[in-house]
Amino acid sequence: MPFWLFNWSTFFLALGLLLGYRKDFKAGGWMILVFFGGLNFVENILAVSLAPYTLALFCIGLGIYLLVKPGKLSVKPEEKDPSTFGFDKDH
Repeated sequence: MPFWLFNWSTFFLALGLLLGYRKDFKAGGWMILVFFGGLNFVENILAVSLAPYTLALFCIGLGIYLLVKPGKLSVKPEEKDPSTFGFDKDH
């Protein structure tokens, strides 16, 4: 049996994927578990040290997430009238 099968990084990776599946892979803590579990899993399989790149990879992943995530704020078309340019308000 492979040494990496019953390792803490495999446990984090599997738990993160399970939690992500249950939440339809929407934002949540499952991403952190998958990130650190996957990072250590790759280190175990390839026998390389990715420790110097952990912070950079985390920041890049967070930046990509912030760019791609769906926005919660939306402007309804009937709320904004482009012909007034906001000058119709009484001051």
